[in-house]
Amino acid sequence: FAVSTKWEAEAAANGGTTRDFHRFFCCCAERLGNMFVFCKRPDGSPIVIAGPCWPFCCFVTVPLILGACGAVSYWLIIRENSALPLWVSYIYFPVLGFVLAALFGVSCTDPGLMERVTDEEAGEGGWFWNEQVGSYRPPGALYCRECGVLIQDYDHLCPWTGTGIGRKNMLAFKIFLVGINILCYFSVTLIIIALLQGLVIGE
Repeated sequence: FAVSTKWEAEAAANGGTTRDFHRFFCCCAERLGNMFVFCKRPDGSPIVIAGPCWPFCCFVTVPLILGACGAVSYWLIIRENSALPLWVSYIYFPVLGFVLAALFGVSCTDPGLMERVTDEEAGEGGWFWNEQVGSYRPPGALYCRECGVLIQDYDHLCPWTGTGIGRKNMLAFKIFLVGINILCYFSVTLIIIALLQGLVIGE
């Protein structure tokens, strides 16, 4: 793959490994730049891959979602004296599961890693030379400094999902954005309904 030549040089100097804190947590993963491949196909293409901001996703994004939804679930939905009907839980929890599945789909799938192309014919075909990875790249493909790789149709690095956003995980990213917004609005609506019902009962 088209990974950072600087990273390759550092890894080669250290005996094939990169000396940073990631090696203590991702020791079973294959390193590609600043990406971590946990499972791959026979042809080498990644199936499960984590981005450089995986700690933020694991220790900030996921706890925020589970913590907020857990509080809403406990105080408003599953308590015995809840002011909300039971059928709300049959909608709320599947939406939560959908959001977590979409987050996994963004964070743990290939964003569009490109293979290294050094054939000069690619340059004649409208591709551009990228010095950071020592490879030609098509229009739209960009080098992500944080990921240390060349990503097809690269859009941006999203710390909330922990990885770069490119062609292959863009759809999952959009689904996650829609899902998390629905979950937020749903939670706020339940809080408002519960508060209004509490005021009415108090009167």
